[in-house]
Amino acid sequence: MKPIAVLGGGIAGLRAALTLARGGKKVVLLEKSPRLGGRADTFRDRTTGEEVDNGQHVILGCCTTLLQFIEDIGASDELTWHEAYTFLEEGGARHTLRPTRMLPAPLHYLPSLLRFGALTVHDRRKLAFVLLRMMRTGARRRHEAQAQPFARWLDDAGASSSLVRRFFDPILVAAVNEELNVAAAAPCFQVFLEGFLPHRDAARLGVARRHHGALFANPARRALEAADVDIRVNSRVVGWEAEGGRLVRVRLPSDETLEVEGAVCALPPKAAARLGGTCEAFAAPIPDFAYSPITDVQMWWDRPVTTLPFGALLESPVQWFFTKEVTEPKARDLGARQRVRAVISASRDLTNLRHPAIIELCRRELTRFFPEVADARLVHGLVVTERRATISVTPEWAARRPGPNTKFDNLFLAGDWTDVGWPPTMEGAARSGQRAANLLLGRPEKDGIVDLSPSLLARLLMR
Repeated sequence: MKPIAVLGGGIAGLRAALTLARGGKKVVLLEKSPRLGGRADTFRDRTTGEEVDNGQHVILGCCTTLLQFIEDIGASDELTWHEAYTFLEEGGARHTLRPTRMLPAPLHYLPSLLRFGALTVHDRRKLAFVLLRMMRTGARRRHEAQAQPFARWLDDAGASSSLVRRFFDPILVAAVNEELNVAAAAPCFQVFLEGFLPHRDAARLGVARRHHGALFANPARRALEAADVDIRVNSRVVGWEAEGGRLVRVRLPSDETLEVEGAVCALPPKAAARLGGTCEAFAAPIPDFAYSPITDVQMWWDRPVTTLPFGALLESPVQWFFTKEVTEPKARDLGARQRVRAVISASRDLTNLRHPAIIELCRRELTRFFPEVADARLVHGLVVTERRATISVTPEWAARRPGPNTKFDNLFLAGDWTDVGWPPTMEGAARSGQRAANLLLGRPEKDGIVDLSPSLLARLLMR
């Protein structure tokens, strides 16, 4: 039996490979780097010896396909879940959004919003109006809203600048990794219409209990090996060949070829474009997308500076922070006791700064919100910037995303950059991998992709 080749070992490729293998196909997974996981990667920091992720990824309860993948690889216990979102003021004052089980969605956040001191009473009323207007905007009008930035839509809806800065900016700049005067309205709608409003559990937030390697790459490798997938890391595909309208082989370095039954191309856009040009596989050229960076700053302190596991910093260039207890002996020998991770999304302004300057910026910001930082010693700082973290979700972005189909009926595209009806996220990647595998297996595109069911009230409001 010839194998199906899955090109790329990120979330999309891993999901596709596992679905194909469990669907009875022989599968070979080809990944050019030494490790699986793609952008959900982990490395060991030389100074502290701790495992460090290359970026802070979070999972919401509405990310059903990604959560199913995590369950399929036996890694559900590697997630820690949180229901409450804490927003911090300069000086340390805290405001919490927490869903209640006493009211149906979308009213489950209403008691918290009524007491949400980060906003004035006027802004809380306006927020309720804006969210209701968002829900009442039908699918056709939401599609039309793709042509305008979300900041303009908010302005048309009457949102004040303080409401934007203190509520929509912290949530959405992190969620879509773009400034709201650049981001299209449609993906911003989706954050609320899929995440916060339709179901009580849709916005619960999951983070890796240890690190992304333990959540994704390591258990995925074990699951794929158990399914007899041939995993080849350090394997770069340099071309492919077609005969009679079908892909028949892929080419590896040193003139090695691999006869295949079909393939899933789960590579980044530029790599896919280069490969597609070797036999004109795509009906249209892969677009040259613009990207938005994320900067992740890890800081090891000699004492705990906060008891919070995560939170948003209001009106700060650091949108969110996450904390971990230091357990690695090498780090503890250096005096480190708590690691705080400062996350700056859409971080274009920082890409030309030297790392010490970025660390100092984050230290100053944390000092504004956590008085304990002033007396703490920074044991070690580390900056990780993913310059191509996500595609920039501009108004032009959605129309340029390709679907899964190519000129060949046994070759399909996958990746968070393809059109799966989701922004470029890990959930979008998982959905694209599942869809590509379904098409090769002759199943319906959405087989295995099940959304959370909105409450009756949410369905009525979103009609």
